[in-house]
Amino acid sequence: MKSGKQILITGKGGQLAHYLENRFSENRNLRVNALSKSELDITQLENLEDYFAAHPLDFCINTAAYTNVEKAEEEQELCHRVNALGAKNVASVCQKYDVRLIHISTDYVFDGRKGKPYSEKDDTVPLNIYGKTKLAGEQYVLSIAEKAWVLRTSWLYSRVSKNFVNSVLKRADKQKAMSVVDSQFGNPTYAKDLADAIHHIICCKAPTTKERLFHCANEGVTNWYELAKETVALCNKNMSVVPVSSYPSKAQRPQYSAMEQTLFQSTFHYRMRSWQAALKECLEKEK
Repeated sequence: MKSGKQILITGKGGQLAHYLENRFSENRNLRVNALSKSELDITQLENLEDYFAAHPLDFCINTAAYTNVEKAEEEQELCHRVNALGAKNVASVCQKYDVRLIHISTDYVFDGRKGKPYSEKDDTVPLNIYGKTKLAGEQYVLSIAEKAWVLRTSWLYSRVSKNFVNSVLKRADKQKAMSVVDSQFGNPTYAKDLADAIHHIICCKAPTTKERLFHCANEGVTNWYELAKETVALCNKNMSVVPVSSYPSKAQRPQYSAMEQTLFQSTFHYRMRSWQAALKECLEKEK
């Protein structure tokens, strides 16, 4: 007999899965199993079928993804297999076994030309392979899994795994100056805060809304340059941050991909804190 809510987390080893495990372990009413790619590869439908058949579940949180935006331009087939077809596989087994799916997507489904925060109703026009494959994954999930919530987040960081904030801090220990783009705007999001939000929506009373697509990120809009500068300042690093308009890049990126979060707030009665407060806690508590 099941004891508490049974939850599967795919993508163990990534920063979001790390914080989800930590957060859920504090709740005795949740039974969590986080699996890495080597333990459960979402691109292999047969493996997913076997796992779901053997493990009764209430929720599946799909954090598994191909996230290297630059490399995706070269490894298009692999990126599509993970982000699109992998999501399709997860959606299929969740639908078959009546499991609530929480699928993580990205602000990079937008082209950034709107010039103000995007709502869930805005058109999606991804500019790069990563964004295109994540959009395809969203579409598979929403068309296949009736009990699915897609959460778009953005600029995810923490002191775990590879991310922009950790890269800034590593460079600050080795060099005196760093050039950072100041022409791209979005919502930096602390992976721990996103995990807290997901924990909330799993534990709260299920909403009656028919909406299934939500934006979930820390509040406030900034650019990469300001994020880097704030990171350096909070850690008292002796490195200057120099603004530049662009980098040489294989992947085109949206200039403004900030997202509105009012739908998430009103549906789940939960509000994410400011990116500044989140970054401060991340850097002070996770040294």
